Amino acid sequence: LYPAGGIAACLYSSHITDCINYASFTSTQCGGIVGIVEANSTVSNCANNGDIKGKETGGIIYSNNGVINNCINTGTVIGQSSAGGIINGNSGIVSFCQNKGNISATDYSAGGIIAAGAGQVTHCTNDGNICTETALHDYAAGGIIGYGDADGFQKAESCINNGTITGHNAAGIIGYLRAVGWYVRKIEKCTNTGRISGRACAGGIIASNGSALVVLGCTNSGAISATNTEEIQEGNYRYAPSATAGGVAGSGTVCINCSNTGTVST
Repeated sequence: LYPAGGIAACLYSSHITDCINYASFTSTQCGGIVGIVEANSTVSNCANNGDIKGKETGGIIYSNNGVINNCINTGTVIGQSSAGGIINGNSGIVSFCQNKGNISATDYSAGGIIAAGAGQVTHCTNDGNICTETALHDYAAGGIIGYGDADGFQKAESCINNGTITGHNAAGIIGYLRAVGWYVRKIEKCTNTGRISGRACAGGIIASNGSALVVLGCTNSGAISATNTEEIQEGNYRYAPSATAGGVAGSGTVCINCSNTGTVST
């Protein structure tokens, strides 16, 4: 079965522009405008005003391998596993998009723009509140990207988060960036003004990072806190209570020409 879309289920070398979804709906995998966007396809100047609910959800797109430009979500997006204000899973290019809705996921990841994935995101803004509930070591919430797959992640540039972000790993731009490969990824010229609350790890720009990442020219003015006091059991692994917080980065990152004016606490 294809994921559901408010306007179209899937795009193959096709284009959608100037469309609006007003309907609220529930499906296992779904996007407010399109379910799947394949390569050589574009979605531009589209808006979702409906509330989207399911297992894996996106305010505009469920899965993107194309180009998404100048789209806006104002609806509430709720996912059992993952939820994104614009896109649930991304491997393409995203630019000049805005999320104003509240985004929440019970488990894996939630992002104001992208729940999980790679590709590149530029000139995007999140104004909604973002939340993940489950406390597992790589679960994350981010104002722009919840969980970044470092294998294909290229950059986040000129993005802004103004929303409140809450999760096990929580940050204004990227909640968690998975460790893989050695080529350098970049977060550049990004800004966080929102309050960030992480259980284990919190950062104004990025919370938990395991890849070769450089943060360039980024600023934080939001209050940052991490407050984990509970041991976490995952299968045969047991993680001791820990809490790390940074005005720019929670862990494992090279920062150049960055600044923080927000309070930081653990």
